Amino acid sequence: MDAYVQFKWKYNLIRLGFLGWMVFELLNWVKILHFSLDFSWAGLLLTVSWIWGSIEFASWKLRKSGMESLPWAAYLIGLVGTSWDAFGDVAHLYSSVMYYDKYAHFFGGGSAAIVSLFILWRLVQGGKILLDPRMMGFFAICMANFLGILYELEEYSESYFFHNNRMGDAFDTSTDVINNFLGAAVMVVIALIVLRKKKNSESAHLTAV
Repeated sequence: MDAYVQFKWKYNLIRLGFLGWMVFELLNWVKILHFSLDFSWAGLLLTVSWIWGSIEFASWKLRKSGMESLPWAAYLIGLVGTSWDAFGDVAHLYSSVMYYDKYAHFFGGGSAAIVSLFILWRLVQGGKILLDPRMMGFFAICMANFLGILYELEEYSESYFFHNNRMGDAFDTSTDVINNFLGAAVMVVIALIVLRKKKNSESAHLTAV
């Protein structure tokens, strides 16, 4: 049975999480709810829409091309990253907890890299591209850092239009980019080590048989 069909309840449960954040943020943006936050509701709405939409689009394209959907874990990673950002904003952790922003960018970079790795892995499995694990890791890091740069542009736009100092001090952007890269690199290295151990274990089992 296709994993997407088998675990569809997990996909839908995670989608409810994304939808819950979107509804909450939208209700605050239109002033029906009145929660305060560190930055802007428009920025949060853009972030959750981009993350959720990108994951759904990638999964749809994979299925349309005859390949397996992204695993539900990719959706969960996206939701956790979204929740980290949104909860930190609403609970004022960005302004009250030292280095919260740095941890957010480290985890965000790592999350983007893992989801990118899932996409590349599906493309390799489907015979669409030919990459060994190290090259998959390299391109996953590149993709994560590209997304990180797009996020920095969003922060600049938010600061420019809403005057909320989303960009931070003079060194904030460069520090964010470095943390994005470090998070992506660390998570990809861990993922490749896990994959290698799993492959070696399967090879040993086949040899024993």
